[in-house]
Amino acid sequence: MTRYGLARLCWSAIFWVFCAGVSAAEYKPAIEFSSMLDMRFYEDNAGFMVDKLQLVFPPADLDQVDFFIVDENNTIVASSKLRVEKWEDFPAFDGLHAVGPGFVGLTKPGKYTMAFKAGEQFLTTYPFTLNLFEGGDAMNPIKKWYLDGYWPNVAYFSRPTGDTDAPLMFTWWTSQRDVPGGKKGAKCTVHLMQGDREIANGGSAVIISSNTWQSFTRDLHQPKDAGGKYFTLDMLTPQDGDYTMVVKMDGNPVKSYKVNVEGGQIEPLKFSVLGYEPSHSFVSPRRIDTSSRSGSSYKMLDLWWVLRQ
Repeated sequence: MTRYGLARLCWSAIFWVFCAGVSAAEYKPAIEFSSMLDMRFYEDNAGFMVDKLQLVFPPADLDQVDFFIVDENNTIVASSKLRVEKWEDFPAFDGLHAVGPGFVGLTKPGKYTMAFKAGEQFLTTYPFTLNLFEGGDAMNPIKKWYLDGYWPNVAYFSRPTGDTDAPLMFTWWTSQRDVPGGKKGAKCTVHLMQGDREIANGGSAVIISSNTWQSFTRDLHQPKDAGGKYFTLDMLTPQDGDYTMVVKMDGNPVKSYKVNVEGGQIEPLKFSVLGYEPSHSFVSPRRIDTSSRSGSSYKMLDLWWVLRQ
C-alpha cells in the first residue's frame, strides 16, 4: 500500500471510531482541548467560568465531572462540578455544563494545573501560569491578571466531517500580548504560505482589544489574484511538503505555525492520534460545533492541530 493510501485508511478508521459505533470504552475519556482553552477568563478577578466543555469518549453511566485547580504543592485551591449532557447524535461526545454559577477564582499569582476527574479517573490536566500586573499610579490603581500557557502556541485547521466542498477553517488564540508594544485595536490577519507564496488567507481582519487569550476562526479563501474562492482541504493536500500559517498584526508577522502535508494529508500531531498516552494529554482530532445553539444543528468537525514555530 502507498503512503498516501495508508494515510487515507488511517483517517477513514478515525471517522468510523467517532461515527459508526466503535465503543467509546475502547479509548480513555478526555476533555476536548479547544473547549478547555475557550473557558472564559476574567482578568479583573483571576476567575474562570467552568462551563460549555466537551468530553470525548465518555463512560456510558457518567452523570457528573469534577473540576479543580491545584497549586505547585498539589493543594486544591479551587473546584467546581459539571453536569453531563448526552448527545444522541454524537455518542462519542458529551456536553459538560456548570452546576451552579460555575465561577472559580484564584487569589495569588503562580504556577497551577487545572484537572478534570470522573469518579476516580483523571481525564485531562492542563498546566498554566497566573500573573499579576499592578500599575504604579496611586491615583489610578490598576490590577489585572493574565495567563501563560498553551493558548498562543497552538491552533487548528478544521472542516465539517465528510464535507469535501466546505472551506478549510483556521482557529487560533491571540491577544494584545501578541501585538508589539501591546497596542489596542490592532488588525489581525492569517495567511497560509507555501514558501514565499501566499496560497490562502482568512479574509477580513479581527480586531484585538483584550489581554485575555481569545480564539478566532476564519474561513480560508484563495488570494484575490487567484480568484478569491473558498480554499478547501483538497486544494492543500495534493502536494506534500511544509507550509506555514502566518499571523500578522497590522500587516506585520508576529507568529507562525508549521503545517506538514504528507501522504496527501495534513500530518497529525502525535498527541492527537487516537490511543495516545498519557491519555490526560490527549488532544482530540474531532469536536462538536455547537455554535448554532440548536442541538439538531450541531455538526462534527475534523481538526488538524498545529504548533507555533
